Amino acid sequence: MALAQTLRDGVEVQDRRYQFQTYPQSFVGSEAVEWLMRTQGLSRKPAVQVGQELLELGLIAHSTGEHPFRDGNYFYRFAQTD
Repeated sequence: MALAQTLRDGVEVQDRRYQFQTYPQSFVGSEAVEWLMRTQGLSRKPAVQVGQELLELGLIAHSTGEHPFRDGNYFYRFAQTD
């Protein structure tokens, strides 16, 4: 999906730390929502829905697999494209 690649280019992907755990090459859900709102002309709720659709398609995943896509300080990673 082209939107996933564009999102990858639009959010900051880096190693992130939370509670002494490192989550490699992750991005923050709220930053993705803001990017979708700014670049795709979406309001907040539809932007979250797009994030959830990307997750359901397997293009992104929650870093621990515990959460759906959320507009908050949750870490996600992009699927491998190798």
